[in-house]
Amino acid sequence: MAEAEIRLQEGETYLFEIVRSTTLPNEEDCFILKDPFGKRHLLAAGFYLDYGFRPGLRVKCKVDKVNCNGRIFLEPEHPYYAESEIYDFEVLEQKSIDNYSGVLFSVIDVFKNVYQVFSPVKQSIKDRLKCKVDRIKKGKLHLYALAPGAYSKFEKGKKYKFKIKEMIRFEDGYRYYLLEGPFKYNHLLDYELYIEFEFRSGHEINCVVVDVSHDGELILEPEHPIYKVGSIYDFRYVGYEEIEDPLRGLKKFLYVLDNNDYEHTIMLNNGQTKDDFSSDIVKCRLDRIKKGKLFLSLVE
Repeated sequence: MAEAEIRLQEGETYLFEIVRSTTLPNEEDCFILKDPFGKRHLLAAGFYLDYGFRPGLRVKCKVDKVNCNGRIFLEPEHPYYAESEIYDFEVLEQKSIDNYSGVLFSVIDVFKNVYQVFSPVKQSIKDRLKCKVDRIKKGKLHLYALAPGAYSKFEKGKKYKFKIKEMIRFEDGYRYYLLEGPFKYNHLLDYELYIEFEFRSGHEINCVVVDVSHDGELILEPEHPIYKVGSIYDFRYVGYEEIEDPLRGLKKFLYVLDNNDYEHTIMLNNGQTKDDFSSDIVKCRLDRIKKGKLFLSLVE
Protein backbone atom coordinates (compact mmCIF):
# COMPACT_ATOMS: atom_id res chain seq x y z
CA MET A 1 0.00 0.00 0.00
CA ALA A 2 1.30 3.45 -0.90
CA GLU A 3 2.48 5.65 1.94
CA ALA A 4 -0.29 7.90 3.26
CA GLU A 5 -0.10 11.56 2.32
CA ILE A 6 0.32 14.18 5.04
CA ARG A 7 -2.42 16.77 4.68
CA LEU A 8 -4.17 19.47 6.67
CA GLN A 9 -7.63 18.51 7.88
CA GLU A 10 -10.82 20.29 6.87
CA GLY A 11 -12.30 22.36 9.69
CA GLU A 12 -9.05 22.54 11.68
CA THR A 13 -7.04 25.71 12.37
CA TYR A 14 -3.26 25.87 11.93
CA LEU A 15 -0.51 28.47 12.22
CA PHE A 16 0.98 29.52 8.86
CA GLU A 17 3.96 31.66 7.95
CA ILE A 18 3.64 34.19 5.13
CA VAL A 19 6.72 33.46 3.04
CA ARG A 20 6.32 36.04 0.30
CA SER A 21 3.91 37.61 -2.17
CA THR A 22 3.69 36.67 -5.83
CA THR A 23 1.69 37.39 -8.98
CA LEU A 24 0.23 34.51 -10.95
CA PRO A 25 0.23 34.36 -14.78
CA ASN A 26 -3.41 35.51 -14.74
CA GLU A 27 -2.18 38.63 -12.88
CA GLU A 28 -3.80 37.63 -9.60
CA ASP A 29 -1.81 38.72 -6.55
CA CYS A 30 -1.27 35.99 -3.96
CA PHE A 31 0.60 35.24 -0.77
CA ILE A 32 2.62 32.06 -0.42
CA LEU A 33 1.96 30.51 2.98
CA LYS A 34 3.92 27.70 4.64
CA ASP A 35 1.99 25.34 6.90
CA PRO A 36 3.38 23.73 10.10
CA PHE A 37 4.51 20.67 8.10
CA GLY A 38 6.52 22.60 5.52
CA LYS A 39 4.07 22.54 2.62
CA ARG A 40 3.27 25.75 0.75
CA HIS A 41 -0.14 27.11 -0.19
CA LEU A 42 -1.49 30.02 -2.22
CA LEU A 43 -3.81 32.60 -0.68
CA ALA A 44 -5.50 35.18 -2.90
CA ALA A 45 -4.34 38.57 -1.60
CA GLY A 46 -7.24 40.61 -2.95
CA PHE A 47 -9.70 39.33 -0.37
CA TYR A 48 -7.50 40.30 2.57
CA LEU A 49 -6.21 43.79 1.79
CA ASP A 50 -7.39 45.06 5.20
CA TYR A 51 -5.66 42.31 7.18
CA GLY A 52 -2.19 43.89 7.08
CA PHE A 53 -0.47 40.76 5.77
CA ARG A 54 3.22 40.90 4.90
CA PRO A 55 6.09 38.42 4.53
CA GLY A 56 7.35 37.09 7.84
CA LEU A 57 4.03 37.27 9.68
CA ARG A 58 2.51 34.19 11.26
CA VAL A 59 -1.25 33.93 10.87
CA LYS A 60 -3.89 31.44 11.96
CA CYS A 61 -5.92 29.95 9.11
CA LYS A 62 -8.84 27.55 9.15
CA VAL A 63 -8.93 24.84 6.50
CA ASP A 64 -12.26 25.87 5.03
CA LYS A 65 -12.46 23.11 2.44
CA VAL A 66 -10.48 20.28 0.86
CA ASN A 67 -11.88 19.35 -2.55
CA CYS A 68 -11.77 15.97 -4.28
CA ASN A 69 -8.54 16.93 -6.08
CA GLY A 70 -6.80 17.67 -2.81
CA ARG A 71 -6.83 21.44 -3.25
CA ILE A 72 -6.93 23.19 0.12
CA PHE A 73 -8.90 26.40 0.68
CA LEU A 74 -7.79 28.52 3.62
CA GLU A 75 -9.62 31.21 5.58
CA PRO A 76 -7.31 33.42 7.69
CA GLU A 77 -8.43 34.50 11.12
CA HIS A 78 -10.02 37.95 10.91
CA PRO A 79 -7.97 40.59 12.76
CA TYR A 80 -11.06 41.99 14.50
CA TYR A 81 -14.15 39.78 14.16
CA ALA A 82 -14.72 36.13 15.14
CA GLU A 83 -17.43 33.73 14.01
CA SER A 84 -20.41 33.29 16.36
CA GLU A 85 -19.59 36.51 18.23
CA ILE A 86 -21.87 39.56 18.54
CA TYR A 87 -20.77 43.12 17.68
CA ASP A 88 -22.27 46.59 17.29
CA PHE A 89 -22.19 47.89 13.72
CA GLU A 90 -22.76 51.45 12.57
CA VAL A 91 -25.99 51.78 10.59
CA LEU A 92 -25.83 53.72 7.32
CA GLU A 93 -29.46 53.23 6.25
CA GLN A 94 -32.47 50.97 6.60
CA LYS A 95 -35.27 50.16 4.19
CA SER A 96 -38.21 47.81 3.85
CA ILE A 97 -38.32 44.91 1.40
CA ASP A 98 -41.32 45.27 -0.90
CA ASN A 99 -44.25 42.99 0.01
CA TYR A 100 -42.40 41.25 2.86
CA SER A 101 -42.03 41.69 6.58
CA GLY A 102 -38.70 42.79 7.94
CA VAL A 103 -36.11 45.48 7.34
CA LEU A 104 -32.86 45.57 5.36
CA PHE A 105 -30.05 47.45 7.10
CA SER A 106 -26.84 48.70 5.56
CA VAL A 107 -24.05 48.57 8.13
CA ILE A 108 -20.34 49.32 8.07
CA ASP A 109 -17.47 47.43 9.72
CA VAL A 110 -14.19 48.69 11.19
CA PHE A 111 -12.56 48.60 7.73
CA LYS A 112 -15.38 50.68 6.16
CA ASN A 113 -16.78 47.69 4.27
CA VAL A 114 -20.54 47.91 3.79
CA TYR A 115 -22.83 44.92 4.41
CA GLN A 116 -26.55 44.40 4.11
CA VAL A 117 -28.25 42.73 7.05
CA PHE A 118 -31.82 41.43 7.25
CA SER A 119 -34.00 41.78 10.34
CA PRO A 120 -37.29 39.82 10.45
CA VAL A 121 -39.02 42.64 12.31
CA LYS A 122 -38.90 46.42 12.23
CA GLN A 123 -36.56 47.87 14.82
CA SER A 124 -36.16 51.39 16.17
CA ILE A 125 -32.48 51.64 15.33
CA LYS A 126 -30.71 54.96 14.93
CA ASP A 127 -26.95 54.55 14.99
CA ARG A 128 -25.87 51.01 15.98
CA LEU A 129 -27.20 47.54 15.23
CA LYS A 130 -26.23 44.39 17.10
CA CYS A 131 -25.24 41.66 14.64
CA LYS A 132 -23.87 38.17 15.00
CA VAL A 133 -21.07 37.04 12.71
CA ASP A 134 -22.44 33.81 11.29
CA ARG A 135 -19.36 33.01 9.23
CA ILE A 136 -16.41 34.61 7.46
CA LYS A 137 -15.51 33.64 3.91
CA LYS A 138 -12.93 35.23 1.64
CA GLY A 139 -12.55 38.00 4.19
CA LYS A 140 -16.22 38.98 4.06
CA LEU A 141 -18.58 38.82 7.00
CA HIS A 142 -21.88 36.97 6.87
CA LEU A 143 -24.05 38.82 9.38
CA TYR A 144 -27.54 38.64 10.74
CA ALA A 145 -29.26 41.22 12.91
CA LEU A 146 -30.34 40.35 16.41
CA ALA A 147 -34.07 40.87 16.85
CA PRO A 148 -34.94 39.94 20.46
CA GLY A 149 -38.10 37.87 20.69
CA ALA A 150 -38.75 37.82 16.95
CA TYR A 151 -38.78 34.03 16.70
CA SER A 152 -40.16 33.23 20.16
CA LYS A 153 -43.05 31.17 18.73
CA PHE A 154 -40.69 28.67 17.13
CA GLU A 155 -39.69 25.58 19.11
CA LYS A 156 -36.23 24.04 18.96
CA GLY A 157 -36.26 20.61 17.31
CA LYS A 158 -39.68 21.11 15.74
CA LYS A 159 -40.33 20.98 11.99
CA TYR A 160 -42.06 23.83 10.11
CA LYS A 161 -43.11 24.38 6.52
CA PHE A 162 -41.67 27.34 4.60
CA LYS A 163 -42.27 28.59 1.09
CA ILE A 164 -39.39 29.85 -1.07
CA LYS A 165 -40.57 33.21 -2.35
CA GLU A 166 -37.50 34.05 -4.39
CA MET A 167 -33.72 34.12 -4.52
CA ILE A 168 -32.44 37.60 -3.69
CA ARG A 169 -28.99 39.10 -4.18
CA PHE A 170 -27.82 41.87 -1.90
CA GLU A 171 -25.67 44.75 -3.08
CA ASP A 172 -22.65 43.16 -1.38
CA GLY A 173 -23.02 40.12 -3.67
CA TYR A 174 -24.42 37.63 -1.17
CA ARG A 175 -27.35 35.49 -2.30
CA TYR A 176 -30.15 34.15 -0.14
CA TYR A 177 -33.42 32.28 -0.42
CA LEU A 178 -36.21 34.42 0.99
CA LEU A 179 -38.48 32.11 2.96
CA GLU A 180 -42.05 32.81 3.98
CA GLY A 181 -42.90 30.85 7.09
CA PRO A 182 -45.43 30.53 9.88
CA PHE A 183 -46.28 33.34 12.29
CA LYS A 184 -45.98 35.87 9.43
CA TYR A 185 -42.19 36.07 9.62
CA ASN A 186 -39.76 35.93 6.72
CA HIS A 187 -36.36 34.32 6.97
CA LEU A 188 -33.19 34.26 4.86
CA LEU A 189 -31.44 30.99 4.01
CA ASP A 190 -27.86 31.11 2.77
CA TYR A 191 -27.96 30.22 -0.94
CA GLU A 192 -24.39 28.94 -1.15
CA LEU A 193 -24.89 26.30 1.53
CA TYR A 194 -27.85 24.73 -0.28
CA ILE A 195 -26.90 24.90 -3.96
CA GLU A 196 -26.92 21.08 -4.12
CA PHE A 197 -30.54 21.03 -2.92
CA GLU A 198 -31.55 22.78 -6.17
CA PHE A 199 -34.37 24.77 -4.56
CA ARG A 200 -36.57 26.93 -6.78
CA SER A 201 -38.97 29.80 -6.17
CA GLY A 202 -42.37 28.47 -5.23
CA HIS A 203 -41.04 25.28 -3.63
CA GLU A 204 -42.42 24.40 -0.20
CA ILE A 205 -39.79 22.93 2.10
CA ASN A 206 -39.74 21.51 5.60
CA CYS A 207 -37.15 22.96 7.96
CA VAL A 208 -36.10 21.78 11.39
CA VAL A 209 -35.36 24.47 13.98
CA VAL A 210 -31.78 23.69 15.00
CA ASP A 211 -31.70 26.55 17.47
CA VAL A 212 -33.73 29.58 18.47
CA SER A 213 -32.75 32.23 21.00
CA HIS A 214 -34.30 35.22 22.70
CA ASP A 215 -31.67 37.37 20.96
CA GLY A 216 -33.48 36.80 17.66
CA GLU A 217 -31.38 33.97 16.26
CA LEU A 218 -33.22 31.32 14.25
CA ILE A 219 -31.13 28.51 12.76
CA LEU A 220 -32.93 26.30 10.26
CA GLU A 221 -31.87 23.10 8.54
CA PRO A 222 -34.00 22.26 5.48
CA GLU A 223 -34.84 18.68 4.68
CA HIS A 224 -33.01 17.35 1.64
CA PRO A 225 -35.40 17.06 -1.32
CA ILE A 226 -34.30 13.44 -1.94
CA TYR A 227 -32.42 12.03 1.03
CA LYS A 228 -34.00 11.56 4.47
CA VAL A 229 -32.05 11.33 7.73
CA GLY A 230 -31.89 7.76 9.00
CA SER A 231 -32.55 6.14 5.62
CA ILE A 232 -30.17 3.99 3.56
CA TYR A 233 -29.25 4.77 -0.06
CA ASP A 234 -26.96 3.57 -2.84
CA PHE A 235 -24.07 5.86 -3.73
CA ARG A 236 -21.47 5.44 -6.47
CA TYR A 237 -17.88 4.76 -5.49
CA VAL A 238 -15.39 7.24 -6.99
CA GLY A 239 -12.30 7.08 -4.82
CA TYR A 240 -10.39 6.11 -1.70
CA GLU A 241 -7.57 7.94 0.05
CA GLU A 242 -5.34 7.58 3.09
CA ILE A 243 -4.09 10.76 4.73
CA GLU A 244 -1.58 11.02 7.54
CA ASP A 245 -2.68 13.63 10.06
CA PRO A 246 0.46 14.56 12.06
CA LEU A 247 -1.72 15.42 15.05
CA ARG A 248 -4.21 12.51 14.99
CA GLY A 249 -2.62 9.74 12.96
CA LEU A 250 -3.82 7.91 9.86
CA LYS A 251 -7.23 8.79 8.43
CA LYS A 252 -9.04 6.96 5.64
CA PHE A 253 -11.60 8.54 3.34
CA LEU A 254 -14.08 7.14 0.85
CA TYR A 255 -15.51 9.38 -1.88
CA VAL A 256 -18.96 8.71 -3.35
CA LEU A 257 -21.39 10.38 -5.75
CA ASP A 258 -25.11 10.82 -5.19
CA ASN A 259 -27.85 10.66 -7.85
CA ASN A 260 -27.17 14.26 -8.89
CA ASP A 261 -23.40 13.66 -9.26
CA TYR A 262 -22.51 15.65 -6.13
CA GLU A 263 -19.54 14.24 -4.27
CA HIS A 264 -19.57 13.30 -0.58
CA THR A 265 -16.81 12.18 1.79
CA ILE A 266 -17.03 9.35 4.32
CA MET A 267 -14.42 8.90 7.04
CA LEU A 268 -13.69 5.20 7.56
CA ASN A 269 -12.71 3.44 10.75
CA ASN A 270 -9.25 1.98 11.20
CA GLY A 271 -10.34 -1.55 10.33
CA GLN A 272 -11.63 -0.65 6.86
CA THR A 273 -9.50 -0.44 3.72
CA LYS A 274 -9.90 0.04 -0.01
CA ASP A 275 -10.21 -3.75 -0.44
CA ASP A 276 -13.58 -3.62 1.36
CA PHE A 277 -15.13 -1.77 -1.57
CA SER A 278 -14.92 -3.92 -4.65
CA SER A 279 -18.35 -2.85 -5.94
CA ASP A 280 -19.17 0.40 -7.70
CA ILE A 281 -22.19 0.77 -5.42
CA VAL A 282 -21.75 1.74 -1.75
CA LYS A 283 -24.65 1.55 0.67
CA CYS A 284 -24.70 4.48 3.09
CA ARG A 285 -26.94 5.71 5.87
CA LEU A 286 -27.63 9.44 6.10
CA ASP A 287 -26.88 10.21 9.75
CA ARG A 288 -27.48 13.95 9.72
CA ILE A 289 -27.41 17.13 7.67
CA LYS A 290 -25.65 20.28 8.82
CA LYS A 291 -25.54 23.48 6.78
CA GLY A 292 -26.44 21.49 3.70
CA LYS A 293 -23.66 18.93 4.13
CA LEU A 294 -24.61 15.24 4.20
CA PHE A 295 -22.94 13.16 6.91
CA LEU A 296 -22.89 9.54 5.76
CA SER A 297 -21.88 6.25 7.35
CA LEU A 298 -21.34 2.87 5.71
CA VAL A 299 -23.88 0.10 5.99
CA GLU A 300 -22.04 -3.19 6.43
